[in-house]
Amino acid sequence: MRRAISRRQFLISSGATAVGALLVACGGEAPAEVAPAADAPAAADAPAPAADVPAGKYREAPMLAEQVSAGALPPVDERLPEEPWVVEIKDSIGQYGGKLSSVVADPTANLFEISNARNANLARRSPDLAGIVPFVVESWELSDDFTELTVHLRPGLKWSDGTPLTTEHVLFWYEDILL
Repeated sequence: MRRAISRRQFLISSGATAVGALLVACGGEAPAEVAPAADAPAAADAPAPAADVPAGKYREAPMLAEQVSAGALPPVDERLPEEPWVVEIKDSIGQYGGKLSSVVADPTANLFEISNARNANLARRSPDLAGIVPFVVESWELSDDFTELTVHLRPGLKWSDGTPLTTEHVLFWYEDILL
C-alpha cells in the first residue's frame, strides 16, 4: 500500500533539506595546513615520482615492495598477467595510505563502494557507462538457446602471491559464494 505524504510533511522535509544545504554551503573555512614537525621524515623517504620509473616497469604499493624485498612475494612482473589491465590516469597518480573519504548520506552505502574497489569482477561497466566490457574474462559467448555461457579468462591472470587463476577458482566463486 502506498502512503501519501501531506503538504505539511513535504514542506517540513524540503525546508530541512534546504537548511542543511545552506549550512554546508556556508560552513567555516577549511583548516589551515599544518607545518611539518621537526622530526618528520626527510623527502628522500618519500616514494619516487612516476617520472623516475623506467618505461615498461610496473609500480606497486610500498607494503608489497617490502614483501618482495623480504622474499615473501615474487617480483611484481612475475605476479602480473600477460596483458595487465591498466587504469587510465585522470588527474594525477595517487598516493598510498591516508584516509578514504566519500560523500554518502547512508553510512552502509560505503560498504558497496569499498567492495567494488577491492573485487575483480568477470566484467565491468565501460568508462562511458554505455555497456559492459570484459575485465577478468577476455571474452564470452552465450549459446543460441541462452542456456550456456562460455567465458574465456584473460591469459596469465594470477593471485597476488603469483598463483595462476584458473577456471576452478571462478567456479568456486560462482557455486560456493555467489549462489
